[in-house]
Amino acid sequence: MGFRVRVWAAILIGGFAVGLGARALMEREPRDRVSAEWRDLAERCIASIEHGTPLNTADLKPYAPPAGLRADRGFRPERENAWREDGGRFAIIENDVARNPTGQRKCRVVLATTYDALTNMEQAALIRTFLLLRRDMIADSLYETPHIDQIHPLVLLLARSTTRNARNCQTVVMLAFDPDNRSAWISVGERQDAPCGRSSPAAPQNPQTPPRPPSPDRI
Repeated sequence: MGFRVRVWAAILIGGFAVGLGARALMEREPRDRVSAEWRDLAERCIASIEHGTPLNTADLKPYAPPAGLRADRGFRPERENAWREDGGRFAIIENDVARNPTGQRKCRVVLATTYDALTNMEQAALIRTFLLLRRDMIADSLYETPHIDQIHPLVLLLARSTTRNARNCQTVVMLAFDPDNRSAWISVGERQDAPCGRSSPAAPQNPQTPPRPPSPDRI
């Protein structure tokens, strides 16, 4: 059975377990360092976007991704900042609010190096960690799980806040897995298809055309 099938099996089992309250399966927090580091950075991104506050960079250091590193893909030093723990597997990439205070905010957690790859067990652990994180987020009805179209070969999971932050924006949290390249990243951002944090109203949308789901490179 290919890893993609195992990924979807884990997602379906996780959703089934949450729905039935199977605590023995889902409430055992992954205890490996990779999952702990990844969730810590993801929660920092989520808190920053949710509350419209600066990123909590305690115990993190500025990180300048050299050419050829995975975090460098799409990294724009003139518009973004990067942070990383000493010896960490992951890095945070966030847009520089000071340089563009009216722009919609984005924060990503990515593998820091291109030569690093997640093992099957690590990928499964991160899926489980995200399912637990998303369960906690929707427990108080503060988040929902709208449909998102899958983009082959990625596996995408989505959560969207039901409330708005200080800039009147909804928060979108998306996990993207690339089983072929053994990588994963989480993107947290202010909703792109809704007018928020802007001084002028957006142009009205065609009511017959539903809003497009976010894509991994847009949040």
